[in-house]
Amino acid sequence: MDEHEKSSHHRLNNFALRTRCPKCNAQIDLKDDIDQWDQVMCPQCDVLLVLTAWRPLTLSVVEVDENELVYEDEDFGDVPWNDDMF
Repeated sequence: MDEHEKSSHHRLNNFALRTRCPKCNAQIDLKDDIDQWDQVMCPQCDVLLVLTAWRPLTLSVVEVDENELVYEDEDFGDVPWNDDMF
């Protein structure tokens, strides 16, 4: 994105771009160094969004397929497994 494109968006103190969540309409302030296709979370409804266009500034909801989710391994230490827990 060139400087002309950045200057055409609503800036806040030269640090952020302001837009709205397409799902809940909450105000979202984006960092000035955000790039197209970067992902952000809506602070109001916690939906995952992606910056899909600069003109107009457009956030789109990321569609998540539950079958394709990849979970990172977490270290639970020495917690014993108990089948009765589930």
